[in-house]
Amino acid sequence: MVGVGLILSGCAGPEQKGLETGGKPVVLVTIPPLAGIVREVTGDLVEVHCLMGAGSTPHNFALKPSDMVKAEQSGVLFMVHETLDGWAAKLPVKNTVSLVDREGGEDDGDHGHTHAHGDFNPHFWSDPNEVMAVLPLIVDGLKEAVPEAEPKFKENAASFSSALVKLDEAVRKRTERIKGKQAYFFHPSWEKFLERYGIRVAAYVEPIPGKEMTPKLLRDLIDQAVKKDVSAIFTELQLPAKPAEHLGEVTGLPVYVLDPLGTPEDSYEDLIVRNLATLEEGLR
Repeated sequence: MVGVGLILSGCAGPEQKGLETGGKPVVLVTIPPLAGIVREVTGDLVEVHCLMGAGSTPHNFALKPSDMVKAEQSGVLFMVHETLDGWAAKLPVKNTVSLVDREGGEDDGDHGHTHAHGDFNPHFWSDPNEVMAVLPLIVDGLKEAVPEAEPKFKENAASFSSALVKLDEAVRKRTERIKGKQAYFFHPSWEKFLERYGIRVAAYVEPIPGKEMTPKLLRDLIDQAVKKDVSAIFTELQLPAKPAEHLGEVTGLPVYVLDPLGTPEDSYEDLIVRNLATLEEGLR
């Protein structure tokens, strides 16, 4: 479970038979952050299997034949939204639960850029409060697959919700020292975190993955670096390193690497705390 003091604390992939692995029901998640979140609700009652491994990105992930087999053996699949991990819709799972409702989502305020996901941002997991909001959906999906465990799922979700409140308070306290600082970010994966804790985005350099900087954008970024008192450049582990390195060279700004996805073995706290430490280092 998430610790109350921001102390750094698996999404396993064993062979499956029927709906069970080693006697446990199996549920699927699409991306690593969902593994850490769903495990907080399942505890050790369910085997959580993550389709996407560390280092991959949902923007170009391709399903394997073995994923189809796992889907047929699983009772429920948790995904984010069709604009992020829509490839999961092809899987033959009895129940698929999308954790982001586009109609109910907030406008993401794209800072003058067009996101790869259209007019909203599905990266809900960077904000502990938005994670809290999806816990009832997770409980509902799990109880359909393992109805006898519903009371325990509800108990775990309530405990995780309380821990998320404490995590949010601790993150807010730590980010007070960097609140209001500006930086360049390569992709809007951490936008909800930045907005919640008051860190300012001077510009998104690559709001659409794979779309390279134009010469005009590069000139604008160089000019804005001084005018907006930009502190650093934050790229992402899943993005090519060269564009950020080049921007750092021409602007003189230090480059730091965020990891919005982590690994399937990370707890939710692991993911938040590691990235918070990187932001603190770059903006202090």
